[in-house]
Amino acid sequence: MKKHIVAIVGIAIGVLIIVSCKGLSTSTNTMSTDSVTISKETLADTTYFKLTSGGKCDIIANATFCYPKAYRDAKATEALHSLFIINVLELADTIEFDQSFKKYIAGVLHQYGISENERPEDVEDDYESVYQYASNTTISPVYNKNGVLTFCKAELTTKNGKQTMSTHRYSNFDLEQMKLIEFNDLFIDSSTDDLTMLIKSNLMKQLNAKTEDDVINMGYFNLDNLKPTTNFSIGTDGITWTYLPYEIALLSVGETNITVKYDELEMLMQDNDLVARIKH
Repeated sequence: MKKHIVAIVGIAIGVLIIVSCKGLSTSTNTMSTDSVTISKETLADTTYFKLTSGGKCDIIANATFCYPKAYRDAKATEALHSLFIINVLELADTIEFDQSFKKYIAGVLHQYGISENERPEDVEDDYESVYQYASNTTISPVYNKNGVLTFCKAELTTKNGKQTMSTHRYSNFDLEQMKLIEFNDLFIDSSTDDLTMLIKSNLMKQLNAKTEDDVINMGYFNLDNLKPTTNFSIGTDGITWTYLPYEIALLSVGETNITVKYDELEMLMQDNDLVARIKH
């Protein structure tokens, strides 16, 4: 049997990689911050699809998961695992945590075909590789303080080694309430319009733009729809909203990150324990 396998240098499928990941210990493969133990696993798999013009297109899915391994006790750990599966991996909560990373990789590949490892062994495939697409995902904690844990899912796609798209999506967890932090947990009901103006003004400052026309000439569009979204990350000095390519600007502009500092947000935020911990 002849079976084409795309070589992925330095990555073994299903093997736990013991290397650094934002402070991850090279000897223990864990990082403990704010009582959350973080571990790392790297997976990769491949598939391909035949091209009508002849040959085939190889698909490579790589993913590095820096994930919450343990928190406080078994019950808290299970709850945090569930939040991670649903919100970061965007999988069904019925999936077992120890199977979730493989399910994530499989989901990427199944958009194009089945894994090379799942193809029948008696099938003889001998198609010349014409294109190669790679989907590279890196999931890591970017904020872990005072009972708040933020994960970033960075996705980079390439075609024949050249970048085609780069995105970052954020999930913020309140570990005290063990829930996803949503807009209304942070901001008062009447804050949307004022917050929209703050985000827009901070974008203009970042771009050194004097008018909205200047911003539009830089490749931004739909400024009337520039509103606070659910793709935000909590930071030490403020909250950053991330807008994906095509969301408010042309692909050539790429992602846009707009940070609004806490002193600007003061009058718009809730008076609750979560906000007090974030601003502490």
